[in-house]
Amino acid sequence: MSSTSSLKRKRKEFHELSKQQQDKLKLAEQIERYGLPAQWSCERCFGSLHECVIMPSRPDLKCARCTRLGKTCVKVSWDSLDKIRDQKEAEIADAEEKLRHANAETMKMMAEVVRRQKEAAELMESISRNKKVLNQAHERAKSKTICMLEELKEEEEEAARAPKRKRSSSDDNAPEAVRALGVGFDDLVSWPDGNPHPNWDILGGLDGIGQSGPSLIEGA
Repeated sequence: MSSTSSLKRKRKEFHELSKQQQDKLKLAEQIERYGLPAQWSCERCFGSLHECVIMPSRPDLKCARCTRLGKTCVKVSWDSLDKIRDQKEAEIADAEEKLRHANAETMKMMAEVVRRQKEAAELMESISRNKKVLNQAHERAKSKTICMLEELKEEEEEAARAPKRKRSSSDDNAPEAVRALGVGFDDLVSWPDGNPHPNWDILGGLDGIGQSGPSLIEGA
């Protein structure tokens, strides 16, 4: 706010006051303009630590502040000094006690903050350590999964190759004449069980046999 606007506001407020209040303000301004600080402040100025300005030619009259407030200007007496001193000593003692209490509370809060910071640091360290272990566990689980899949694949391939090896082994043990016809030995030994018979015409053409199928069976 500029000084001009502030001056206008003060003038407006001044004109809104009563005639008596206006006279008090004008008189206080004149005392402050022509007066000097008193050697001994009045009770009101002394208690509020305000400068007590009086007219030097009439120190028994009101000071500027008491005039502005419209209050009685009481010079400081021994009783007043004792009263003010006791009052201020009590206020100082009360303030110092509150200050000690506030400092104690502050120390407790600071100690709690330090404890919480230490706890937070330990938790962060624990989290970091556990994350490393967890990552290692994930990697090992992935490796183990791949290893088990490879073993399963080998088992499946082995299971698929087993029947072929069995049939190949059976064919190796069959008579040479039968193997020449492309008939498996397992087919021959399964005849008595009621399984379909092989082609007798093919068997009839075997060298050294020259007989039909039923005769071959009987001969067996």
